[in-house]
Amino acid sequence: MATALASEQLRAIANQALEHWSLQVTSLTLASQSENTVFRIETADQGTFALRLHRPGYHSLPELESEQIWTRALAEGGIAIPKVELTKHGRYYVEAGLGTFVKSAVSTGQLKAFNKIQLSDIYMICVPTPFNASSVMPKPNIE
Repeated sequence: MATALASEQLRAIANQALEHWSLQVTSLTLASQSENTVFRIETADQGTFALRLHRPGYHSLPELESEQIWTRALAEGGIAIPKVELTKHGRYYVEAGLGTFVKSAVSTGQLKAFNKIQLSDIYMICVPTPFNASSVMPKPNIE
């Protein structure tokens, strides 16, 4: 289980995330901290918002996006739900603070890197696959 981040680290992540919205933030206040961290956002003239930071590994991005589809369907069915403010690029979620989580995991010994194979129960090899953007159906760029 990942080590909990300090409140100043969470605030820095929240500020990093807020750069993705067109909000004139006047106040950022920690409102709740459990499975996720929630900040109350006050703005100059756009109202009050909640910013929810999801802890890494708790829910995947597809699960979170599925939640948005489900709540949108509830709204279309006449059930009142909180309004979701999309990012400047029309997205529900942004990735913020990954470096903070990695540094925390490394400093607590939860994440280690070696240049020689170590004895382990499980080995994971993660390699990115670049794609050619011009393809209708993405094809790996193995040039």
